[in-house]
Amino acid sequence: MTGGSAQDRSRFAASARNAGIGIGEGPLVSLIGSGGAPAKPGTADVAVALDAPWQLASSRAPAKIAVYGRSPGAFDALAAVLAGHAKAPGKLPVAVGSQPPGTGCG
Repeated sequence: MTGGSAQDRSRFAASARNAGIGIGEGPLVSLIGSGGAPAKPGTADVAVALDAPWQLASSRAPAKIAVYGRSPGAFDALAAVLAGHAKAPGKLPVAVGSQPPGTGCG
């Protein structure tokens, strides 16, 4: 896991462990906060926008998720999706790069 604040990384790690995801193994998750830059190209497997989705437009990660929050519940929901325990039915409320509003993976 990379990016985000120390609190973001701590919350994600706790949620990931609770969802059965090992930290330090498997796909690399890049947490991107407001004003943060995406991970360097080719380094992140999953880009996660924490506050707003616009940073995802410049990410080259093969998987992109917008969470819209930094609460423990937001990280629990993220971990559930990453672990395959939940679907991500959300839709973008705004355009992000070439993705128009109303699109998503659901």
